Amino acid sequence: MSINVEETYVGDPGPSDSYDGGGSGDDSSSDDSWVDGGGSGDDTSGGGGPPPFIPNASALASPVSSLVAPAAVQCRGCGGGGGGGTTTTAPRPPTSFTISDVLTLAPAAVTLTAEPSTWSIVGTHTNFYTAAAQHSAAGSVLGHPITVTFTPVSYRWDYGDGTTQETTTPGSPWEALGQEDFTATETSHVYTEKMSVQASVTVVYTAIVTLANGTNIPVTGTLDRASTTVTLELFTADTVITVGDCNEHPQQPRC
Repeated sequence: MSINVEETYVGDPGPSDSYDGGGSGDDSSSDDSWVDGGGSGDDTSGGGGPPPFIPNASALASPVSSLVAPAAVQCRGCGGGGGGGTTTTAPRPPTSFTISDVLTLAPAAVTLTAEPSTWSIVGTHTNFYTAAAQHSAAGSVLGHPITVTFTPVSYRWDYGDGTTQETTTPGSPWEALGQEDFTATETSHVYTEKMSVQASVTVVYTAIVTLANGTNIPVTGTLDRASTTVTLELFTADTVITVGDCNEHPQQPRC
């Protein structure tokens, strides 16, 4: 049984020219030949054999087109049932990824917490922390199911007064740290003026893609995810000596 695969060439010799593949069937046979039946006369080489294959402009302009669309092969005599058909071959899974490839699988939203939550005192420490942690998201690339694991590697704090800081820790509440309120932490900040500020944090993630077969592929680059802002009103405070509790006796001197 012989199988003929149809291919399209630029400079097709025409419908009356054909390739005679009816040789002996031996791969090393010289019986096969290119038969010139008149054709269109486009072939100016003057020699025998098929014209050279020249990829068209769109193929040259799309180097990843073989990954985007399945390859189709027109085959005559396949399957032994007579008649031709088109066999579709699924694209192979990618072997490398960049951050732009997984943007549709963005990390989870980032939240920022401040202590105190809506106000603070000038000259004392205001504590900040985020709950960002390693997590995964499922999706597909080029029709192949993948799982992307995002891992936070650094945190860029914007305290809203022109001061920024980058750390490798997400911060923690004072209680979890075993510290008193208004004390220094790795992510705290001391404001120097009475004002209203909007603080935020940007989490920097790395990513790893896991294919359906379990293969892990590190993603080139990092991905930033910013939190929503937290608004704080900053006040000044003075320490004074009073007679009794000013909440109970607000009429007392210096209350």
